[in-house]
Amino acid sequence: MADCPASAWRARARLVHSLFVAIRTVVFDVGETLVDETRIFARWADRLGVPHMAFFGTIGGVIASGGTLTDAFRLVAPGFDLARESARWRVEDPTANASTSRTRICTPTCAPPSPPCARPGCPW
Repeated sequence: MADCPASAWRARARLVHSLFVAIRTVVFDVGETLVDETRIFARWADRLGVPHMAFFGTIGGVIASGGTLTDAFRLVAPGFDLARESARWRVEDPTANASTSRTRICTPTCAPPSPPCARPGCPW
């Protein structure tokens, strides 16, 4: 490496720098990636009186065609009002959302970032 010209070192340094600078944002798809939504949608299916797989298929089909979750709910239960149904559910079963909340599912696996590399010259 000692016989490598300075211009090659500069080119290599620019390449390494661009690799580390290129990632500016990381986005996580929360639904089914970080949070398993199967339980909550199964509970909604039970509440609406439809089979789980039929409800999951309806959600998938509506989302694939550009619709929203609310559209899928309204397809299964015409006139569905999420705010009203959620409020009724909280009154009937105050602990219903506590066991399926994102915070409760995510918190045990969340950890502070690891410390940067301690080796001299380490770019991380």
